[in-house]
Amino acid sequence: MNQVFDIIEAINEKTLEYFYTRSQKPATRAVSPYSYRRLIEIKSLEEATENLILDCAAMREVVTRVGKVNIVIDEMLPDDAIQME
Repeated sequence: MNQVFDIIEAINEKTLEYFYTRSQKPATRAVSPYSYRRLIEIKSLEEATENLILDCAAMREVVTRVGKVNIVIDEMLPDDAIQME
């Protein structure tokens, strides 16, 4: 069975790992363009807009288990990578 990459769970895991090793939440998180697009799709579904053309707005932050963290796109990251800064 193929594992499905869950971007939200991956972001939460990486944020918690960063928080527990450094005792502070990361200020910024870098995601791949694919992951960013997936975050936009999830936000669209959660807000019941389901219209990625008319209601598409830039995501500047993500709410994690330790608080809000800023999002930036890193075009050099592979599709399933998340980097903390």
